Order: sequence, then structure tokens, then C-alpha cells
Amino acid sequence: MEALAVQSKGRMATFAMARAKPSFKKQDDKIAEIKRNVANLIMENKDQDLSLMAIAGIVNPADPADFHDYANNAGVSAELRGDPAVVKGWLRVRYTDKRLTLDFDKGLLNEIIHYYPDEDQLLVKVSAFPSLSSKLEQADS
Repeated sequence: MEALAVQSKGRMATFAMARAKPSFKKQDDKIAEIKRNVANLIMENKDQDLSLMAIAGIVNPADPADFHDYANNAGVSAELRGDPAVVKGWLRVRYTDKRLTLDFDKGLLNEIIHYYPDEDQLLVKVSAFPSLSSKLEQADS
């Protein structure tokens, strides 16, 4: 299960979002899109209360009232404040150690940045980042 965490009147409320089997790529992509959209809404309004209906419109655009009722029945108030620190992880991949720092938008994964776990490889299409090739050439000389 994936979780959508928001703060409601001083306490955290977590909405379970059913996660499809890995073979259901379209469903996984849809869940990731919903999380990105909710995270963007929270980040854009980080110091403001959000209406539960605004989030419901993202989570279930075909029937926002259904999600609104579900969340309300779970004890989430009509006004809530998301935690930007929690949702940043929904938008970015971050890794740091003494020799390497990676930080990129998750939307680049499987489009411009590819991870091949069986080959133990991370592949970046350098041409997608015009100044990256010159940085790499400078580092190689």
C-alpha cells in the first residue's frame, strides 16, 4: 500500500492508496501522477490550509465527493495542511554519500534516467542536459 500523508488539525492522517501489482504499469503510473499532483498542491500552498475537496479533486476527479466522504469518515477535517517535508520525497530521488550525490526529479526516471537493477547500472541520457556533457568533458581532462 502507498500512503498519502497530510496533517489535519494537528494530527497526521494517512490515506491508503491501493497499489497495483507491478505488472500493472498504467495503474502504477496513475498513482505516481496523483502523488505528484497532490505533492505539488501541498508545496504550492505550504503555509496555507488546503480544502479536503481540493485534494479529493486530484485523488478522484471523477467523483471527488466520494474521496472527500471517505477521508471525512476517517476523521480528516475539511481544512488541512500538508507537510512539505513528507511530500518532497514523492517528487525527487535523493542519494548522498562521501563520493556521490544524486538529486533529480522522479519524473525523469524511466524517461531520461534509467535504472537497471539486474545490470547494476544507472543510465543518464546526457544530451537531455546540455551543460552536463561539457562538465563531464572538463572533469575527464
